Amino acid sequence: GILLNLFKNISLFIIFRKYKKILFSTELLKSSIKKNKIKNCYFNYVLQIFTGFADKHYKKNIDFLIYHRLHNNKNNKIIEYFIRHTLDKNFKIVVVGDPLNWKHIRNMGYVSRNKIKSLLAKTKYTFGSSENLYTLFVLDAISKDVVIFYDKKLKAFNKHIKYHNLRKVDFNN
Repeated sequence: GILLNLFKNISLFIIFRKYKKILFSTELLKSSIKKNKIKNCYFNYVLQIFTGFADKHYKKNIDFLIYHRLHNNKNNKIIEYFIRHTLDKNFKIVVVGDPLNWKHIRNMGYVSRNKIKSLLAKTKYTFGSSENLYTLFVLDAISKDVVIFYDKKLKAFNKHIKYHNLRKVDFNN
């Protein structure tokens, strides 16, 4: 908490001293930036990468595609809880990134973004990151018409992308 806040403020100070115009991939830091500096910032740059919605329908034979990273900020507990309680339901669960060593899960490991897009085209459901809804993974999931469960504390980007398959979930309960 305290150290993260300190380093965030130091980083912002250095960035604003060095650059006049700044691109931010999301709005996550917007509330930390002084009002007189905001006019020189462009937020949600990651949305420029969004390729649009799926123009065709795919055969969806993967129930859940999980992007799993072993990192404190990723809130993997909700995903692990979900998997533990669904393994006996015969869902087809595929994991990319750091492996989950449980039976009945197919671990793909680290794969290219194109491979992830290919898997998402065959996927029904996934989880958004608990700290940021604007990830490339989520944007790619939207482009492949995947239902996305996301933490209800996050601000949905429906003002930027009108998407009907976002589902709020309480990641803390």
